[in-house]
Amino acid sequence: MAAAAAPSPSGETLTDLVQSALATGLTHQEIADRSRDPETGQTVSRSWVNNLARGQVDRMPELPTIRALAAGLNKPLNLVTEAAARQWLNYEASTLTELGDDVRIIVAHLATMSEADRRRWRRQIEAWSDTRDD
Repeated sequence: MAAAAAPSPSGETLTDLVQSALATGLTHQEIADRSRDPETGQTVSRSWVNNLARGQVDRMPELPTIRALAAGLNKPLNLVTEAAARQWLNYEASTLTELGDDVRIIVAHLATMSEADRRRWRRQIEAWSDTRDD
């Protein structure tokens, strides 16, 4: 059974990335020829790229294959990894980069706290937020 390749609202799947590359005029063979994992030297075949473009790859590729495809598509590894996670795991990555330094610092501190301390902070933040709504 092939993996579902429907794009999620917040991003593209691996199949979408390959289809986009093909839409620019690249061929399956050109993508395969450019796909080489810089760490292991692993490559991908033209037929695998073709199957991926048609949504007919059953299993999530392993990391060396994802790194190879990132090179072949000339895309950042994190973008290609997230696209694979969307396609096979229905996973959406979230980042805090757009929230600013203050929020990232607060989250980093919260991550080191005990569960009880995090619950206490949450109650304080919710209480503060409730007073602002009045």
